[in-house]
Amino acid sequence: MNSFSIKKVNISTVVIFTDILKEAAEWLISENKKNWDPLRFTVEKMLKHNNLDELFLCYVGDEAAGCLKLQERDEKFWPDDEPGDALYVHRLAVRRKYAGQGISVFMLNWAKEQARFRECRHIKLDCLSDREKLCKFYVGQGFIKVNECLVFGKYPTAFFECRLGNNLSY
Repeated sequence: MNSFSIKKVNISTVVIFTDILKEAAEWLISENKKNWDPLRFTVEKMLKHNNLDELFLCYVGDEAAGCLKLQERDEKFWPDDEPGDALYVHRLAVRRKYAGQGISVFMLNWAKEQARFRECRHIKLDCLSDREKLCKFYVGQGFIKVNECLVFGKYPTAFFECRLGNNLSY
């Protein structure tokens, strides 16, 4: 069985984070499910628009297999949330060679652990609402769809949250 671990991105590993996102974006295009533009994922843009403390890589042994962004605030998509109520998952992606091996589940469970540790009540995320398989995956991981709307007037988006319960201690 493979050993999974999660490590924070640093200045020397941000290129790996962008490579995983590019690979995911290119795969989505090949599946006729364009979501992300692979040209958006450069080290320069990643450093300009993201805090490295929010970027994480999931490793299988010594190889980076997946990535995610975990934010403490998301004023763009969840502007009415109280600070400290939730953590927000974005940019969850897995290298194709590791697809179907449980890495996404591992990363979401890790995010839930981080939220519990920080005494948050929820994990929240969003995705394009026409991605039925992805939406079902999130529901299967304990998320509930709480809203659906057009984002930026053109992207049909589903918003999900996972309530972590009253017992926030380990």
